[in-house]
Amino acid sequence: LKRDPNIANYEDFTELFNPPRPPTLYDAYIGYFAKALYNIATFGFVPLKRAIVTGQYHNPKGVYFAGRSQEASHKVVWDFLEPFANTKGVITWIDVHTGLGPKGVD
Repeated sequence: LKRDPNIANYEDFTELFNPPRPPTLYDAYIGYFAKALYNIATFGFVPLKRAIVTGQYHNPKGVYFAGRSQEASHKVVWDFLEPFANTKGVITWIDVHTGLGPKGVD
């Protein structure tokens, strides 16, 4: 899966998501929250939320690593839909899942 490593602002928050060392007591109770507030003030809350839920595909040791290839379930769905992809008809796909907040609000 090739895409821009910072497509969802993940790299902007990499130090918050992937600290270079195990957390100290200070990090656990104060430091992490101070870094989170600094990052929200610098980049905004929506980009932080987007980076968390989107994941990333380039750092296997990083948190939210989504893998290097498609999941088997995606392949099964694509194999089923592919014969219809080049037809003149319309395919509608409804993705039903829980959201992160109120309906229609990101």
